[in-house]
Amino acid sequence: MTIAEKLNSIDSSILSEDLISDQIISSHQYKELYDQLDNQLTLLYEKEIEFLYEQESKNTMSSEEKHTMNQLSNIIDSMDHLFGAAGLNDYEVIARIAKAFQVDHVHDIGCNLGIQGKLFHDRRIKYTGYDTELTFEFPLLKQFENIECIQKEYPFPIDTSKGKYMLVSRLCLGYFKKDDETIKRIIKDFDIVFLICSDHSFIQKFDGYRVFKHMKKLKEWKETSFHDLNGSSDFLLMKDSR
Repeated sequence: MTIAEKLNSIDSSILSEDLISDQIISSHQYKELYDQLDNQLTLLYEKEIEFLYEQESKNTMSSEEKHTMNQLSNIIDSMDHLFGAAGLNDYEVIARIAKAFQVDHVHDIGCNLGIQGKLFHDRRIKYTGYDTELTFEFPLLKQFENIECIQKEYPFPIDTSKGKYMLVSRLCLGYFKKDDETIKRIIKDFDIVFLICSDHSFIQKFDGYRVFKHMKKLKEWKETSFHDLNGSSDFLLMKDSR
């Protein structure tokens, strides 16, 4: 089976869809996780939020209070990004692909809260997420031994010498990080890369990789050249071993 055939044997129809599949939420207990996260935020910050909004309305917020307000905004934005912008759909498809290609360990650059790690955990794939600001410690994830979130800015070396590794980035690499050092580091460490990125000039820098794009209208994967990336923002890159 070719790579394209294997990709097309995986249901990727929900990739970049606007609505989250209820089946995903129920099958991975995300409703429970979301409710617990929401309750946890409320318990921790309910009084503080009221106070901060009052200070903001009076224009008397200190720099520390502004930092706390930014943290809260980032947490809410991260939740909306995953649950409201159908990020969960994208990660579900990535997890299906990782399983199909027998990936042992996924490294996610720009992981936000890292809640999506459970999709990989449920498939017995280790998940490590990285973000520059881990704005919220989510204790519920600590019950899963193979989920880890680290506050660290990419690029940096990642040991991929033992097992099969995959780099993932949804709306981070190619948006906030697109420098040559980042590209060189990815190429050095990873044979398999999944990017959700609309900056095709960033994708074109992956010399030595085969590129597969997901065509949303046709709901299928197609191997293509770096000069024919139009019509997609979902790309699987595999180092060419032919």
